[in-house]
Parts: sequence; structure tokens; C-alpha cells
Amino acid sequence: MASIAHSGDFQSDPAGEAAGEQYQGYGTPRMRNYALFMLTLISALSLVDRVALGIMQEPIKKEFHLTDFQLGILGGPAFAILYSMLGLPIAQLAERYSRISIVSVSLAAWSVATAACGMAGNYAMLVMGRLGVSVGEAGCNPASQAALVDYFPFSRRATALAIYSLSVPCAAVIAGFAGGWLADAIGWRWTFAALGMPGIVIALILQFTVPEPVRAHRPPAAKSVLIPQLRVLSRNATLWFLMLGASASCFVGYGLSQYLVSFLMRVHHLSIVQAAAFNGVMFGVFAAIGTFACGALCDRLAPRFPRVSTWLPALGMLAAVPLYVIGYWVDSFRVAAPLLFIGAMLNYFYMGSIFAVVCSIVPPHLRTLANALTLVFMNLIGYGMGPPIMGYFSDLFHERALAEAGLTTGQCLAAAQGPIAAACAQASAHGLQLSIVIGVMGYFLAGILFLASVKTVRRDWIG
Repeated sequence: MASIAHSGDFQSDPAGEAAGEQYQGYGTPRMRNYALFMLTLISALSLVDRVALGIMQEPIKKEFHLTDFQLGILGGPAFAILYSMLGLPIAQLAERYSRISIVSVSLAAWSVATAACGMAGNYAMLVMGRLGVSVGEAGCNPASQAALVDYFPFSRRATALAIYSLSVPCAAVIAGFAGGWLADAIGWRWTFAALGMPGIVIALILQFTVPEPVRAHRPPAAKSVLIPQLRVLSRNATLWFLMLGASASCFVGYGLSQYLVSFLMRVHHLSIVQAAAFNGVMFGVFAAIGTFACGALCDRLAPRFPRVSTWLPALGMLAAVPLYVIGYWVDSFRVAAPLLFIGAMLNYFYMGSIFAVVCSIVPPHLRTLANALTLVFMNLIGYGMGPPIMGYFSDLFHERALAEAGLTTGQCLAAAQGPIAAACAQASAHGLQLSIVIGVMGYFLAGILFLASVKTVRRDWIG
């Protein structure tokens, strides 16, 4: 899921290196581990609630007679715009108010909004529900990561944040298996309720069982010089190549994660349970393998190839393109499945290294801002534009296929079964399949942009 990029992942800076290394953490080890467990669980819940729409959108589409473009609006800008815009302000609030309370309130808010999606009577109400989910989830990661930095001593922070990041693949697997099973067993409306309501209980448990950690000493904040800092970053060619390459990758990745279940159900005639499980394995297991494998390879090869973190993700991205094209085009699911799994593993190489490279090409005092800008680009361009544009072209190719068959959308809506219904279903499958096959070419552009950074990174490298 995308590989999903958190717009609020702006970690608090520990007190200066010397003071940070001396800080022993807050509370007992048992308390710290419990806080880590709760915050990781909540992060996973946020991702499950976020991606549930893509799993259940086929029955939603059928009930409300929606187009793929309308589904793309639900999965893209209806969530991404507010989520991206609110990340930094909430991160700033987390520096002044209780981080645990912010997470608790955010969890309750998005859980209510998720459950409310199940009561939507029309498309507009679904959009409002998604907006509510985005507002709530924007507060999860900034406050959680800031709290974890103060809970753990310097020597264990990296491990704690690495465990916290496991919420992403875990959520993809949970959403794939549990979401698909629930949607099949109780329908999409009750599934939204089942996913949302536990969050309200967990929010109360968090608020009353996890104490707010004492903030580690921090140096006085410097006077804001945002515009001059942005000017400095704008002159960094490598940063531009990385931001645009990651955005192009997210553009395709979020589109694929939005429509993969629909693709499998329409083209390969899988049940919603089977399609959702495949989605969970592809974006949860194999994407995670690719992310961690690239990180390990980069660490191993770095002594011989210092700039491996730029060209290895590029090669993975380019190698994934033909696998995806064939995998999404062939009629045989047995042939498609391994190609898509390997493609996901290769194309998610970049997630394991991009932020490490970004931090190595800008001055230390600009690293947080550079990472924030990269995340905003990835979310607004990738999450905000990928699903609706892929949905638009799916509708376009669908309409053309109907016209070639001498059919109209009105005839398809009126035909519940029979030859006309079968022809309409085939046109819908063809439209989405063609849109995806063309869309994955965006990974080629992403790979070229990452390769371009190899030529400039020597000049911009700081370390």
C-alpha cells in the first residue's frame, strides 16, 4: 500500500546528541514495552481502517452504482488532502500537549468515522465519512512517534521505532484476511462497524492505562526560517529526483492498492475473501520483504558501493515493470500470482532506503523538513491523484469496450443477468485491466528518476 506513507511521521528530536545518549527513558521496561505495544496496535488499526475501502469497494460500487473514478475519489483525495495538510500542525501540537491524549482522541475520532461509513445512505455520506477518517488518522503517527522517543532510552529508540513500523505490513495482512472474511460474512456496512467500534474501547484503554512520558530535555527551538530553508532545499537536485521518483511510485502504488481486489474479482473471478487475502499477502508480506531486503543489501554493499542506496532501488523499480505488465495482462491467475508477488517485492525496494538517502544529502538541521516535504509529495501526488486517475481511465476504457459491443451504461444497469450482463462485466474487467497495465508504466518513470539521482548524489552527499 502503498506501501502507505504517513504524512505525520515527523519524529521529535531528542535533546542534543550528548543529552540524548544519557537519557535513560521513562518508566519501567515493562511500562515502556506496554506503551510500544499499544501504540503499534493503534497504528495498525489506523491502516486497517484506511485500506478497508479498497477491499469492500466492489459491493459498495454495486449498491450505489458508482464509477471507478468515484471510487478513486473515495480512496484518494477524500482521504489524502486533509491527512497530508494536518500532519505537521498536529506534530506541533504534540510538542506542547499530551501525546497520549492526542492519540486517544484521534483514535476515537477515526473509529467513529469508520463505523459511520457503514451507515452511509449515499455517495456524499461516504465521502464525509472518509474525510472524518483522514482527520482522525492525521493525529496518530506524529504523537505516537514523539511519545516513543521519550519513552525509550537512546540505545533502544531505533529498535522501538522499527517495531512500530511493523504496523504497516501487519495491517495489510490483517485487513486482507479479516476484512475480506468480514465483508463476505456480514456485508460491507457491518464490516465498517466491526472495524470501527473496537477503536473506541482501545482509545479509552490507552487514555487510562498508558501514562504521558516526561519529555526529555531539548534545546530551545530555533527561530522559524522556513522560507530560507525551503530555498536551500529547492537547490538540491538529488532531493528533487528522490521526491519526484517516490511520488511517481506512490502514484502507481496507491492506485494498485485501491483497485487490486476489484481487479482480481473482475478479471480472475476470485471471491472477495480470496482477493482480499491475495491483497494482504502482496502488499503486506512481499512488499515488506522487499523493503527490508533492500535495507539489508544496502548495508552489506555500502562499504564497496557507497551510493548503493540510490541505484539499487532504481534497479528494483525498473525490474518490476515487465513483471507487473505481464502479471496484470495474462489470463491465467496461476501465472499472474508469482509475477505480481515478485514485482511487489522489487518495486518496494525504494521504501527501505529513500529516507536514509534524504537524510544524507541535506544538512542535519534540515532533515526533518526534507523528510516532511518528501512525505507531502508522496501523499498528495501519490495518494491524492493515483486512485482517481487510474479510476478515470478504467471508466474511459470501459465505456469504449461497451461502445464496441453496442451497449450502453443504462443497459448494463438494467441487466441483472444474461448475455448483456456478462458482456457488461467483461467490459468492466477489460477497462480496469487496461488502466492498470498502462498505469504500472509509471514505475518506469520512477526508476528513471531514481537513476538520475545517482549522477547528482555525489555532489549533494553530506553523510
